[in-house]
Amino acid sequence: MFIYIAGIIGWSGREYVRAVRGKKNAAEYEIIIDTDLAWQCLKRGAAWPLQANRAVSYTHLTLPTKRIV
Repeated sequence: MFIYIAGIIGWSGREYVRAVRGKKNAAEYEIIIDTDLAWQCLKRGAAWPLQANRAVSYTHLTLPTKRIV
């Protein structure tokens, strides 16, 4: 249960940072949190095991062997 909840928090934070990255004041959005966007990311974060599995399958979370030093 702990790993699932920690995963929700981590995945939601990752989604939030990725969502505000393209905005004009990205650093400001990391200090003053947009609560509507944060709740959306938290709801999406509940499915983090499936999303992480999909990301690993499409190699979004891994590097090719030739790029590992």
